[in-house]
Amino acid sequence: MSPVVPAVVSPVVPAVVSAVVSAVVPAVVSAGASVVLDFVLRHSARIHAAAIWNGNFSAGLLGQVALGILAWEKFRLGSDVPSRVLPRLTFQAWGKAVPNHRTPFDWLSRDPAAVDAYIADPLCGFEKQTVKVGATLINHAALADPEQHRRIRSDLPVLLVAGDADPINRKLEGLNTLESWWRDAGVRQIDKLYYRDGRHEMLNETNRDEVTGDIIAWINKTIGASTR
Repeated sequence: MSPVVPAVVSPVVPAVVSAVVSAVVPAVVSAGASVVLDFVLRHSARIHAAAIWNGNFSAGLLGQVALGILAWEKFRLGSDVPSRVLPRLTFQAWGKAVPNHRTPFDWLSRDPAAVDAYIADPLCGFEKQTVKVGATLINHAALADPEQHRRIRSDLPVLLVAGDADPINRKLEGLNTLESWWRDAGVRQIDKLYYRDGRHEMLNETNRDEVTGDIIAWINKTIGASTR
């Protein structure tokens, strides 16, 4: 992982943001946030900072039940078949959580064009995730264990980004729990960018320019301070 990359980008677009910060500031949304957090727990000494979007790492009893069901499916059906349970616990549940939703994917964004583009894209949508992906891609048990979070170095700057109406992070409950674990672990700099009424894809929301600008500003300030 490169120790230093430029953090100033123009023009500002979500794809460029992700490409720029990936070498120094791991920054990914949702399932990607879980992958990044898993890396941070094991290798925080190798990075300058970390940004987490819209993650939920404390699903509680329901999450544990879901993992148990996935393990059972893997045992009975094999690891390379679509899960029969995962869509109901994820996409379908999130869609129902949005009042007066226009489509089952309105949980992604308040921007109808962004939602329609997602639905029309054959490379989007993971309703048919295999049991293998659902059960073994991420070490969920470690992410949900507050003791594991004590492995993060205390001087690592971290940023939490989310919309407060995102059903995946349970309207910030998941990130509030993560913040409390980090504070208990002694992490000193925990910055937050939470947006009122924002849903899951904050870089594809109606206020995407504001969000992108805020994140770029945080990266410039944080990387500049940590690489001097």
